Amino acid sequence: MTVGYPVSMPSRKAGKTHEASRTESRTKLLQAGAELIIEHAQRNPFASMRVRTICERAGYSTGAFYVHWPDTDAFQLELGERLLSDLPTLEDFQSLFALAESVRDRPLLDALTKLAFADLDELVKNPIWDANELVNVTWGRSRLREAGIRGYRQVDELTADLYGRVLEAHGREPRPPFTMLQIGVLLQGLVEGLGLRQKVDREALEISPSEQRSLYAIAVVALLSVLTRERGTRAEVGDVLGKAFEDT
Repeated sequence: MTVGYPVSMPSRKAGKTHEASRTESRTKLLQAGAELIIEHAQRNPFASMRVRTICERAGYSTGAFYVHWPDTDAFQLELGERLLSDLPTLEDFQSLFALAESVRDRPLLDALTKLAFADLDELVKNPIWDANELVNVTWGRSRLREAGIRGYRQVDELTADLYGRVLEAHGREPRPPFTMLQIGVLLQGLVEGLGLRQKVDREALEISPSEQRSLYAIAVVALLSVLTRERGTRAEVGDVLGKAFEDT
């Protein structure tokens, strides 16, 4: 029979008290759980899908499923490919490009604020983006990496074109050494990160919903004010940042 210490007695192992050991074991167990969530999802984020459930949701018999795919693995791969490519992007961007055309002649601050507000709103209200994010953090890093890269770059190009149209109408261009595509990468990263935050805590990002202003919209304007310049001027990004730090 093994005799253990009473719960209240300090443990001398590695010089730790019993409470410190409990805290350490709790932390490590939670960390292991977090790692397993990711590992299981990376193996197959679609593991819970069943053919019957898919068909019931779509309104078809299971026979219709097998007309298109030999098994669930083939279906899951195609679904992942589509989620990482054009499925969640094209329709949203069509409405955003229409908005960009309608506001391009307004004052630049007003035009960019309205466009940024709509950009974030489209992402947040479209449930397909949630699925897109899930696949990007799982198979987008492994099994569908190439599709993930293509999808991201497509969205970067669309984002660059979207904001570039408004900036061009106001005589602004990327400030060297940045290109409009690189600015698109930054804007897309910003909207995805804050879009996820807004789904959890909308109030944290709101400034004035009635004026279509949010922390994201203000961040877009601030970023573009630094990374673009009036056409024909010579100041580069380093000059602007250096001057900003001198002023502080």
